[in-house]
Amino acid sequence: MDGFCVIFLTICGSAVILLFPISLTGYIHIDPAHGKLYYSAALYGKIVLSSGYIELRREGLAVHSGKYKAIVLSYSGLLKTKPDLNKLWRFRLRSVDQICEAGAGSGSSLVAAMVFRTAGAVAGTIALNYGCGIRSDVLLSSGRRFQYSACLKVQFDLLAVLVLCMKMVLEELMGWKEKIKSKV
Repeated sequence: MDGFCVIFLTICGSAVILLFPISLTGYIHIDPAHGKLYYSAALYGKIVLSSGYIELRREGLAVHSGKYKAIVLSYSGLLKTKPDLNKLWRFRLRSVDQICEAGAGSGSSLVAAMVFRTAGAVAGTIALNYGCGIRSDVLLSSGRRFQYSACLKVQFDLLAVLVLCMKMVLEELMGWKEKIKSKV
């Protein structure tokens, strides 16, 4: 009887761990005046996983993830990759909060801010059907500045991460197998 209880508790505990929802919060801030996109990713909004900024360079996108660490992603390499969004079917976007700050001295900033606001309102009504809330705000400030900030909340479980990793490993193995076959 004790063996059955241990097996039952192990199976139930594993199911809870694999299906427990994990919440990932991503923060983005775009400052065109400095040419940088600041980012941060945190689990449950508290445990910071990564933060830094991305800037445009002649060679490509420079991703700065630490004080002395940067990775340069070439533009040609980024254009060659095609994202497969079917792999992300278990990841759910739960909410998007965006704020656009526009300077009242610049007409183009005001137009861009109103486009963000209108697009957010339209997307918000559509996204409600899929369980995602979108909130868009516009802040008017003096001067000619323009900034954009967003907070995205994604929910997934450990099983989705494991399935995604297994798919990626299998695709790499299949590609490696085809490469060896073509050499023979």
